[in-house]
Amino acid sequence: MRSSLECPDLWSNSKKISEVQKQIKALEAVVEPSDHLSEHIPFLMEMDELGEDVAGEMASAEAALSRLEAMSLGPDDLKSCYLTIQAGAGGREACNWAEMLLRMYAKMVDKLGFEASLMDVAYHEPDGINYATIKVTGAAYGRFKHEAGVHRLSRVSPFDQADRRQTSFAAVEVTPEAPPEVEFQIDPKEIEVDYCCGGGPGGQKINKTEVVAQVKHLPTGITVRCQETRVQQRNKEIALLILKSKLVQRRDAEREAEAAKQKELAPKAAFGGQQLRSYVLSQHPAVHDHRTGKSTTRTDDVLNGDLDDLV
Repeated sequence: MRSSLECPDLWSNSKKISEVQKQIKALEAVVEPSDHLSEHIPFLMEMDELGEDVAGEMASAEAALSRLEAMSLGPDDLKSCYLTIQAGAGGREACNWAEMLLRMYAKMVDKLGFEASLMDVAYHEPDGINYATIKVTGAAYGRFKHEAGVHRLSRVSPFDQADRRQTSFAAVEVTPEAPPEVEFQIDPKEIEVDYCCGGGPGGQKINKTEVVAQVKHLPTGITVRCQETRVQQRNKEIALLILKSKLVQRRDAEREAEAAKQKELAPKAAFGGQQLRSYVLSQHPAVHDHRTGKSTTRTDDVLNGDLDDLV
């Protein structure tokens, strides 16, 4: 990173400067808490030897260490990412829940200082959405990758005239953006491209012309749609970039699984439906993260994009 900052050509390229600044921000989020923790732990050990009660502070230090472990940088963590939300079981309630998650992540993106673009959305009027894909620009994958999984909502449904408590599900997929220099070719014979009209409120031009590009990868069945722009060809190009990112992630996951198998280790389920988080909004409101084991009763804050208590 230092060599990048010392490069004389950097300061004449505003786009490159922005990318480097975002990378620095992501690294500082790990380095600064780590430095503080490494300085604080020896002090706690000395106080413990002197017979002081440091149980509370040690618990805080352990919690901070857990957060650092979750933030540890992987090879893709400084990349932009695509976040897809898919309504699951639960009918109208699930579609409304998917829309709530989309709003939550939009607010989370804003709080973290990233930028988000809505690449595609399929509305389920008037209740919510069937699915949506957003691109989070910046060193975002490391922060959002832990959101992948099944999100479960339990509440008294506003769509149930009997005011019964219902459970619905939505799945979240997070894919790191594959940069242009990544070598991965998609055989044109293995894709199927269709165009259709957009959907949703407003009656905009996108709803009346076939500008939405849908690209299906026949060998895997992975389908990507894009309606970010009003230009058909540009939407196709973006959809192909998203498809490439998904296929690269799939390839890397398969390689990791094979490597684990060779070492006689149980491979991790890269595309499984493991439940990530439960949101209870009736009776005793709370959100529980099954990955970290953490819970919070601040449900409104969580749905407004503040997930710090859970990660």
